[in-house]
Amino acid sequence: RDSSAGSIGGMGLLLLSKGIQKEGNKVLADSYKEVAFKIVDSLIDNYMITKVKSGQGILREGMYHRDEGFNESTSWGDYYFLECIQELLS
Repeated sequence: RDSSAGSIGGMGLLLLSKGIQKEGNKVLADSYKEVAFKIVDSLIDNYMITKVKSGQGILREGMYHRDEGFNESTSWGDYYFLECIQELLS
């Protein structure tokens, strides 16, 4: 598992949704946006740290190295997680 991959993938789907909507395919754009929403919802329910300490990240179970850096908070995972939330709320 890698929560950072989920947040990055969710943001990618939102960017695809915007581009596809500009091309006029609202149905496909909405389906991408719906999947991104489900990813963010899953990240909130399963990976978000609810009792954050100073210096701690937002999402747990991120990965920066397969053998040594797993089950960590990552700055890129947290960044794209917040970007997804911002995009879904706008």
